[in-house]
Parts: sequence; C-alpha cells; structure tokens
Amino acid sequence: MKKLHIAIAVIIIALAIAGAFLYVSTSRSAELGSSTFTLPEKFTVKENVTTGNLSVVHIKKGGTVLSVAEVKDSKDLDGTINAFKESVKENGDVKIENFNVGDNITAKKVVYRRNLTNNETNKTDNTVATRYYAKKGDIVYFVESKSEKDEAGKGIDALAREIIKSLNKK
Repeated sequence: MKKLHIAIAVIIIALAIAGAFLYVSTSRSAELGSSTFTLPEKFTVKENVTTGNLSVVHIKKGGTVLSVAEVKDSKDLDGTINAFKESVKENGDVKIENFNVGDNITAKKVVYRRNLTNNETNKTDNTVATRYYAKKGDIVYFVESKSEKDEAGKGIDALAREIIKSLNKK
C-alpha cells in the first residue's frame, strides 16, 4: 500500500512539472490591442496600458524595459512619425533613419530626447530614447526603449527587430 502511495505521489509530481513546462512554453506571447507578439526570451509582461490612441504593453527582463505599442486609427507610418517628431522637437534633435527588419516590413528608427517630469517626485527624466516604428498590414506599431542594450548584451535593435517580426493581427 505504501508503494502505491509513493507511485501516485511521483505521478502527481511528474504531471505538475510537465504542466509547468507546458504553461511556460505556451505563455510566450502577449496581447496588444488588436494584435499579438512573441515575447523575447526571458522577458515578462510588466503591464498593459490603453491610453488615447495607443495600446501599450510594457515588457521587462531585469533592468531592461521595452514598450510595445499599437497606434490606433493610424495607417500612415510617415505621418505618425512626423506627428511624434513635432511633439518632442522642443526637447532637442530628433534623428530618423531607415531600420531594416526584413520580411518586406517598412520600419524606421527614431532617436529622441525624453523630457518628462514625474509628478510624484518632481524629477525630470531627460534621457535619450529610441522608438522603432513599423507598419505591418494596415497597422502602425512601435517598440520603445530608453536603453542601448539589454542585460544579455543582445542589443535593443535586435530585440526590436525580433518583436516587430512577430507582431500579428489577432
């Protein structure tokens, strides 16, 4: 009887471990407005936010935080970038360059200075940030980062390229 109980316990533990692996392997995508994307390795969803014309998912790995956004009601990549450029131009230069993603995806890299004041601490964030804009189908997206590379040293360009390629309509 004792051997039966041990056998049952071993089976239950094995099923729990298998279930955990299945959960981890199937939960590697995140929902973003009317789209989904694959999370880069070891990144987790920090929060989902919908404001105005943006659906945003903030993802995190260690100290690296990326924001992935779907721009609602925008089908024009250059018009969206120019509107953003106008909104931040008072903070300094805005550099726009082509960004090669592959797979016939039109993308641009926008490097700009963030100048935001945190109302709670009254401190100003005056850092250089990068947005990677892309148009897939009839939707404009962007991936934003305030870092130059992630903790693993892969590089934000590579992470943005990986995320953009994985974006798909639901």
